[in-house]
Amino acid sequence: MSDRNSINKLFDAFRSLRRDIDALTYLASLIPDEDEHHSLIFILADRLDQNASWLHNQLCPLWAEIASKDKGDDAESEAQDRKVS
Repeated sequence: MSDRNSINKLFDAFRSLRRDIDALTYLASLIPDEDEHHSLIFILADRLDQNASWLHNQLCPLWAEIASKDKGDDAESEAQDRKVS
């Protein structure tokens, strides 16, 4: 179960980061084009968004693999518990 708990914590941290990036992206859309910092904030938000999407695409298969392994370990443990009972 420790793998699943680690994955849950990591997933929650990623979701929090994703919300922060979404907020920055939204903020960038509100800044007028005439503002001298608009381009900088827009580019920064866009790059963070792209990097977060890439990271998500890399992590999802790992999370799924660990979750299925953990699920298999749980099923095996339950089977052993039934044998003992």
